Amino acid sequence: MEKRNNTVFKTYLIYFIAMAFFALVRIASAMGVFNGLNPTASSVVFTSIIQIGIMFIIPFVLYMVMFKLKPKQVVVRASVKKIAPKVILLSIALGFSAFFINIIVSSIFNSVLSFMGFNFGGGGGCGTATVGISAVILDLVLIAVLPALAEEFLHRGLLLNSTRAIGYKKAILISSFLFGLIHFNITQFSFAFVVGMLLGLVTVVSKSIWPAVIMHFINNALSVYLAHARANNWFGQDFYTHLNNFLRSESAIITFITMMLFIVVLGLITTYLVFAIFKITTLDKVKSAATQIASILPDKEQGLQAQNIFKEILTKNTDFNINANKNSSILDFILPVNKNAFKPNRVDNTFLTASIILGGLATIFTFVWGIL
Repeated sequence: MEKRNNTVFKTYLIYFIAMAFFALVRIASAMGVFNGLNPTASSVVFTSIIQIGIMFIIPFVLYMVMFKLKPKQVVVRASVKKIAPKVILLSIALGFSAFFINIIVSSIFNSVLSFMGFNFGGGGGCGTATVGISAVILDLVLIAVLPALAEEFLHRGLLLNSTRAIGYKKAILISSFLFGLIHFNITQFSFAFVVGMLLGLVTVVSKSIWPAVIMHFINNALSVYLAHARANNWFGQDFYTHLNNFLRSESAIITFITMMLFIVVLGLITTYLVFAIFKITTLDKVKSAATQIASILPDKEQGLQAQNIFKEILTKNTDFNINANKNSSILDFILPVNKNAFKPNRVDNTFLTASIILGGLATIFTFVWGIL
C-alpha cells in the first residue's frame, strides 16, 4: 500500500513542477522576454520550451529520477504501445468526433461567458493565419504535432496511468480537469476538460496513448487547416461563417432541435467508435483465449466448463469485468473495475491540490481580466 501511496504522491509532485514551470514561462512571455524575436521565431521558441521542455523532457527526467527507472521503462509506464491498423483508423474517426465535441462545448461555454460580460479580445493560436503552405506546415508542427505528443505523454501517459490505482474513473476525471486548467485560459478550459475525458477513456480502453495522440492531432490539425483555409481560399474557408450564421439564426427552435439531434448522433457515433476499439483490444482477445481453451479439450461439456473457469479467473484476478449485463452503464463495462482502488489521503493529494490552486487561479485571472 505504501508503494502505491508513494506513486500517486510523486506523480502529482512531478505534474505540479511541470505546471509551475509552465506558469513561469507564461509570466516571462507576458513581461516581454520574447519581444526581441520576430513573431515566427517567438512562437517557435515559446512553443518548443513549453511542449518539448516542460511537457515532455522535465516530466520524463523527473519520472526517471524519482522512480529510479531507465528511459525505456518510463516509456512502458506511459503506455507507449503499438496499436493495430484498425485502431488507428478508429482513432482518426474519433479525432473528428473530438473536433465537433470541441465546437459544441466551446459554443455553449462561450455563450455563457458572453452573457456574463466576458470580452474575448483577439484570437490566439492560428488566428493570424497567412498565405503559403510553409505557414501551414509550421502551425501544424507547433499547434498539432508537438501538443499531441507532449501533452498526451504528460496527461494520459504519466498522470493518468500512474494514478490509476485510485480508480480509472477518478484518474480520468482528475487528468482531464488538470488538462483543462493547464491551458491557463478560461475560454479553453471547458473543451479541454470535456475532450480530455474522451482522450482518457480511449487511452484506458486501448491500453496505449497512441489513439489519444492521433485524436489530439486530428482535432488541432483541423483547427489549423480551417484557420488557414480562408487566407488561402481553400475548401472549407467559410466553415466558421456558416456555423455562426446557423447559431444566430432567427429560428431559435429549429436551431435548438437541429443542435440536439446533432449532439445525439455525435454521441452515438463516438460511443460506437470507443466500443469498437474496446472490442479489438480486449473483447476479441478474451473470446479468442476462451475458444482456444475449449478447443484443447475433447469433450464439449468440458470445454464449456473450461470457458467458465477461465472467465471466473479473469474476473477475480484482473480489473476486467466480463459480465456486461450486470453493470449499471456501458462505462462500467469498458472501464476496468478496480476492486481494490486506493484512496489517497491529504498528504498524497498535496501537490494535486497545489496544481488545482495554481491552474485555477490562472484560469480565474483570465476570466476576471476578460470581464474588466
